[in-house]
Amino acid sequence: MVRKQKLQGQSSFVHLIFVFFIVLGEMSMSEKILAGTDLTAQPGFGISRLGGHDYGTNGIGVWLSGEIHVGLSDTVSRDDFSGVGVIEDRLSAEDLMQAEAIHAALCESALNGPKSEVEAIEPATVYSVNCMEQGKVKTYQGKTFELSRDLCAVIDHFYLGARDKYAHSGHPIVKLDVQVFSVERQKDGFLVAVNFINSGKLPIKMFTPDNWKRQWGDTFSVEAASLDGKKKWSVDLLGLPLVNRSEFPDETIEILAGNRATFKFLIVPNVMVDRGAYRMNALVFTAITGEGDVATMGKVNFRSNPSKATQITIDHDYPSSPQEREQWEAKHRADMSHQPVKPGETFAEDGLYRAVRLISGASYRSLQVKPFKAGDIATIENVRMPMESANGVEINGPVQWVWEASAPTRTKPFSSDYIEGTEHVCKPGAPCPRSGRWIERTVPDSWAGDYTYRLSSLVTRRAGQQMPHIQGDGGKTEWEWVGA
Repeated sequence: MVRKQKLQGQSSFVHLIFVFFIVLGEMSMSEKILAGTDLTAQPGFGISRLGGHDYGTNGIGVWLSGEIHVGLSDTVSRDDFSGVGVIEDRLSAEDLMQAEAIHAALCESALNGPKSEVEAIEPATVYSVNCMEQGKVKTYQGKTFELSRDLCAVIDHFYLGARDKYAHSGHPIVKLDVQVFSVERQKDGFLVAVNFINSGKLPIKMFTPDNWKRQWGDTFSVEAASLDGKKKWSVDLLGLPLVNRSEFPDETIEILAGNRATFKFLIVPNVMVDRGAYRMNALVFTAITGEGDVATMGKVNFRSNPSKATQITIDHDYPSSPQEREQWEAKHRADMSHQPVKPGETFAEDGLYRAVRLISGASYRSLQVKPFKAGDIATIENVRMPMESANGVEINGPVQWVWEASAPTRTKPFSSDYIEGTEHVCKPGAPCPRSGRWIERTVPDSWAGDYTYRLSSLVTRRAGQQMPHIQGDGGKTEWEWVGA
């Protein structure tokens, strides 16, 4: 079910940590869990760990009636819990006795003032306690490092034990999971379907993923690992359009209890993918909201369940055609554009690289591209090459190198044949092997000589089109690829 609703407090999701109560003017998770139940006016306490603005927050809410709620908004680094949620359970008799002692000590500390016997650490573990005073509940809150050393240690031990114990033994009030549902090979890449599953008791609201923003700290990606764990690749879904946008006419969605929402994206992997079987998982960092206990969640940071990862089989390498190679190179070129190889640095991967000269904040790019192999060292000497505009002006000085495309790749060692779509040179009149710009070059008369280029000869061709003939070249002139 989809409803158009403005997500109340979205700026709070971005800038605040949602926990149970107000600490230093911010709503803390410990107060929010207590306030999100029918037990608000009962004696109890809440403990929450603030992970900072870049992470979700985990906490517990404990009532002297014996009830406990465990709030888990940040589980990305946990191997024993997938998804996020609020879990309810009943304290064991032993845990209830310890909770009663902690509650009494917190109420006494609230009256006596801070001890500050423990070194202050930020972001802090925070507490909130409901105390009975003259027949009425009064709430106090603070940071655990303001308590006595002994009480701080007892609370920390109780929090960690109760969080881990009851997160597994209890029943979910709120529960949101993510799952890579399917990955299908398409003409323009891979079609990925990702499920968001609500297995709790309450509706959950959030923005559709195509409305998530990097500046809000949102993250959304899918990750693949071969069955032996040796090959891995991932794709950032943030900012990609929804293929099935027509199913979600509004910018927000409400996922009802027991339901799921499936979002589909057309992706291009960030690396070349070998054929084989892969396990697929998803990583999410965003904001959710809703009524009751859902409102305690705020920012959530979680992965899909690795033990239930969707397994897919890719039946042939990607890219495996000139068209797929063009798609992959376009994405990889964009990804690598901010990772130049500077003078003296090592090239991380094979490829054709373009020289870039930086002068007073302006960049000047070379016309030609040069092949380098992983492990090569970028020269620290001056580089002199025609500029990309082919106007006769040259760059001349220290340069950085940016990845432009795949280098010519032989079909097998010592073969004279190249993988289709990686060729760098073409004979006049032959079918164009690679879409992009080409320039005439004349083979030198001697082995030690340099090619000469006719800058006015630049042409653009699509793969498969015939390359222009060159009159009077005597077989010494050919076409060189200079970029997409």
